[in-house]
Amino acid sequence: MKIPELRPIIALFVCAIHITDSARILGLFQFNGKSHFVMFEALLKGLASRGHDVVVVSHFPQESKVPNYTDISVEESLTEAVNSFTMDTALNFKYYNLLKFFWYDNYEFCKEVFEHPNIHKLIKSEEKYDLIITELFGVDCFIGFSHKFKAPLISMISSILLPWSNDRMGNPDNPSYIPSYFLPYTGKMKFHERLWNTLFTSAVKWGSYYFSELPTQELARKYLGEDLPPLNDIARNTSLIFTNSHFSITEPRPMVPGVVEVGGLHLKPPGKLPQNLEKFLNDARHGVIYFSLGSLVRGETMPEDKKRALLDAFSELPQRVVWKTDKFPGLPDNIMTGTWLPQLEIIILLGTCKIIHFRIIRLLIQKCLAYSVLVGRPEEKRPLGRPRRRWEDNIKMDLREVGYNDRQWINLAQDRDRCRAYVRVAMNLRVP
Repeated sequence: MKIPELRPIIALFVCAIHITDSARILGLFQFNGKSHFVMFEALLKGLASRGHDVVVVSHFPQESKVPNYTDISVEESLTEAVNSFTMDTALNFKYYNLLKFFWYDNYEFCKEVFEHPNIHKLIKSEEKYDLIITELFGVDCFIGFSHKFKAPLISMISSILLPWSNDRMGNPDNPSYIPSYFLPYTGKMKFHERLWNTLFTSAVKWGSYYFSELPTQELARKYLGEDLPPLNDIARNTSLIFTNSHFSITEPRPMVPGVVEVGGLHLKPPGKLPQNLEKFLNDARHGVIYFSLGSLVRGETMPEDKKRALLDAFSELPQRVVWKTDKFPGLPDNIMTGTWLPQLEIIILLGTCKIIHFRIIRLLIQKCLAYSVLVGRPEEKRPLGRPRRRWEDNIKMDLREVGYNDRQWINLAQDRDRCRAYVRVAMNLRVP
């Protein structure tokens, strides 16, 4: 056969090589937080849509088949996290409880997930993978699969960087100007704040090593073999970290090339609102208030007196209220409830978004910035260069804006009738 006759065959062969240029990717996510997985799922589905063969271990299998996306479900191994916290638990969630959740509780989650039959099958499998993707959270129990399958490791964080995540990438973490994830500081700290930030950051890293890394090392070797290298060594070979942050809505800080901010990765084209919810919102002539305590806290567990106070206040507002909670008796006509609400679609319909007194709201802020006008500022951290204000100061400023002397604000708060009158006036103020 002459060379000219071979050219079409060679061209087809080259095209075939290009078409099959895809990777086999294994994603492993032991934590059953739905708000976490929303971000991870966006990346995994994006990889699958580009022709990569994606296999995902998670608590959230797809409801319908997705091309190139294979689920290894462990959804029955843990109690559902969504709507699992009572109000009392949330109110008493202090530093100790939070760190216990990060280290001890997540370690227990790993133990349960490792016992799932599908994980046993994965451990015994001889499959080949080109890349491992895991969540970087409280414990690193699944990064040992990077060693088992001899594949590079990428980690994802559904929040800003955690204190123990910087060292594995050599990311700058100078506590003199980089505030800890757990502390309400900005980059401009006073001396006592820098001192406390330094001590706290060092203590948390020490705690992560002794209460997370060492126990998880034993757990991983139990299931993945005694020849498993130290998890710290595997972690230091992490190729890339994706963090759900962006300097425009968080504290700007130095990042090495191996740490990439992907805030807003989870955002997708909006879907359609349920018909009853869409009608409820469209018929609101005076606007809508969306009230949520997050995906974990069950609103119906709120103390009865607090719940009744909110219901009484909401019932007197001209606005309609959408409240993420289980339905309970005695709801006014202007309130609609739901256990899992389409936040993105609600925000798009409202057009503007003002967030007040939230603590963990990063996903919500990103939705507001992407699809609507964000007015006001969430009180997670104070703006740079401004003096710190206490929550009492915010109340006083609001009262002065409606013409009330702030000296008697406590008495006003205790006088329900007068308080409601001023709330009604404040609700009619134009947002600057």
